[in-house]
Amino acid sequence: MDNDNLEIKYYFDVEEIKQSTYIKPEKKKIWEHIFNVRNLLLLLLLFSIGGNLFQFFLDNEFQWAGVTALIAIISLLATAITTIRKNRADLVSKSRIDWIQKVKAIMAEYLKDVHYYPYLFKLYKEPYASVDNPKIKIELDELAKKIEENHYLLLLNLSDNDDNKELNDRIINCVTWINSMEKQWEINKYKFYYKDTVVSNLTRVSRDYFKREWDRAKKGK
Repeated sequence: MDNDNLEIKYYFDVEEIKQSTYIKPEKKKIWEHIFNVRNLLLLLLLFSIGGNLFQFFLDNEFQWAGVTALIAIISLLATAITTIRKNRADLVSKSRIDWIQKVKAIMAEYLKDVHYYPYLFKLYKEPYASVDNPKIKIELDELAKKIEENHYLLLLNLSDNDDNKELNDRIINCVTWINSMEKQWEINKYKFYYKDTVVSNLTRVSRDYFKREWDRAKKGK
């Protein structure tokens, strides 16, 4: 079997994904637990009180007025920082959710069209007597253009990095699958056979990806 045929076989016999990489729980970094604003302010307060207690044991004169003022300053500072962080998180969350909704809509249309394409292709290649073949060819070409457009829209909206690799690969698999159908038709001696595993794989991966991104967005990440 030549390389072209091996490539066609790969996209028509691709293995089903049982679990995507996007459902693994995120591990919060240790430094995020230790060095968050609340813990830092608490540490400052404890050090301040500790310092005053130490001074008290030195001269038996505890400076309550100084401690009260310090607590008030720390409280105001904590409130200001918390408000700034909340406003920033709300803005990030809203922007992220808007982006997720937009890309999910493109993805849903992409999946629907890719799933429908083989049916239309088969109808065009194996027409019944009552079918108007030229009209089907026009519809097939229009659908291919739409799939290609959404394919590039998805790739443009998703960064080209290691984290997005699985999702980007599944998107590319789908359009390669579509483009391989003519060759696959010839290999199978003009009989149409296909498994839409690439569609189910993209559905699974994208569902897990958007679920993870939604959870991140709610946290303002």
